[in-house]
Amino acid sequence: MKNVTVRLQIQRRDTLDGLLPVLTRLGVNRMLLHSNLAHPTLGQRRLAEIGTKLRDAGIEVETYFTGHVLGENSPDSLMRKIEAAKAVGAHALCLNTPEDHNIERSREKDQRYNAEYRHLDEFVLSDWDKAKSELRAAGLGIRLCWVTGAYCRSDNILRTLLAKGRGMDVGLSWYTYGDASFVKYELPQLLRVFGKRILDFSMEFDDLGSWISHGYSFYGGYDHYTLDQKKDKYIEEFFDCWPPALDLLPSGVLGCVRFRIGDKEGEDEGFLVRQLDAMERALAESDKRKCTSPKGGEGRDGK
Repeated sequence: MKNVTVRLQIQRRDTLDGLLPVLTRLGVNRMLLHSNLAHPTLGQRRLAEIGTKLRDAGIEVETYFTGHVLGENSPDSLMRKIEAAKAVGAHALCLNTPEDHNIERSREKDQRYNAEYRHLDEFVLSDWDKAKSELRAAGLGIRLCWVTGAYCRSDNILRTLLAKGRGMDVGLSWYTYGDASFVKYELPQLLRVFGKRILDFSMEFDDLGSWISHGYSFYGGYDHYTLDQKKDKYIEEFFDCWPPALDLLPSGVLGCVRFRIGDKEGEDEGFLVRQLDAMERALAESDKRKCTSPKGGEGRDGK
């Protein structure tokens, strides 16, 4: 699957050794790796072993996530996370940004609060310049984390950082959650701002377990459906809501399906394969539309 990968959770006990056999059976060859599986504190030797296991399984790590927050975490700690990303063989490292309301509060007139934050946005901009330099020197792509859904994070500061972070190696790692009505009616206007800078994204077909656990979606209640009928309907809902959003992303973007195995009825490998196939088909069809569109040659900055 060229542009599709998966993030698995198996009964809340994620271990690489537990996940690798599943990833291999699914034929996954690219993945997003989070530090809960390969934390920098494990040390270089253990991280290198993890990287070797992934490569031996034919899996490349596209983006490595550590939760490093620009302007809040010590910029000196970033080098240890860069070394961890290199050890596991990642192509890019993802950075987080502070919440916009924290940045706004840091500019308030409350002197005690200002003494603590000292204009957080200045720290963010300073850390961003240093991070870009260090990541490029290490040969790593640069990602910023963007979360959308019921809770939207750091839209304002992201605009500023992306404007100061031109280049094909700089982009967004996007995670979205919420019901399908958000994807269909609210998300497109956000993607018109950020879509061309998204290089990989992660979503759940069954956000908040509304289908499998409860049997409803924004279309209405389906609690009387059988499990197989619910599965059919939520694949159908994906194709109803997501194609317009995918059309606002760059060609070749990596789509990641988040999935739990063994957590709820119906969440098995067979159904995961159906979701991966649906994502692959949707991305392929979107790429075809972009190739035939008059604007199909747009770059990631929309130029």
